[in-house]
Amino acid sequence: MRSMWIVVCLLCLAGHVSTAQRLPPVIADLWGLDITVREFLERADPTMLYRIPHEFWDVKVQWGAETLQSRWRGAPEEALTKDIDAGGVEPESIIIYVHCTNAIEDLGGRDIYYGASSTVWYPPFLRIPYMQVTAWLWETGMWPVDSEYDDCYNCWRVTVNDVEYVAGQHYYQTVSLHCAEAPPGYEPQYQCTTRYSPNIWID
Repeated sequence: MRSMWIVVCLLCLAGHVSTAQRLPPVIADLWGLDITVREFLERADPTMLYRIPHEFWDVKVQWGAETLQSRWRGAPEEALTKDIDAGGVEPESIIIYVHCTNAIEDLGGRDIYYGASSTVWYPPFLRIPYMQVTAWLWETGMWPVDSEYDDCYNCWRVTVNDVEYVAGQHYYQTVSLHCAEAPPGYEPQYQCTTRYSPNIWID
């Protein structure tokens, strides 16, 4: 049988940041633990828990994962969806790039632009059943100062972003949660990862 995969790739501006030294204390305490999305949100931001579909509550968090993979478990010919058939593309892999941003808008003040996104990369524009993105703007040592959430059904991209005016005299950072539901027949069907951006200092 020919193996078919859904691959979710996650790209974030986080490579050189030390989780031990730079993550907000709440996130640093959780980072790497074998916990579920429910347990993560109960500690990080309980207000977001009921915005996430229940199907994701017991999913284990994949900390900083750059790739989520779901493998086809049925007959190869059954893997072709109408969307893929229309384009003549077999679903050997679906790659979702997730980009986390944390940048400063130079407006002569203390504005921070932040956001995150999930995008189906291959097959191009293939719609999957569900995706959600939550992005938090954290003030290091404190709780989030702002957050943005969005989700979509039968979609290939979801993006959140905002510009927030902050008090300053702190480091700021984007922490994001990305969840995706693979089409029926792929396992695991539900997956989530958490990413973080570099820190920036605001005077």
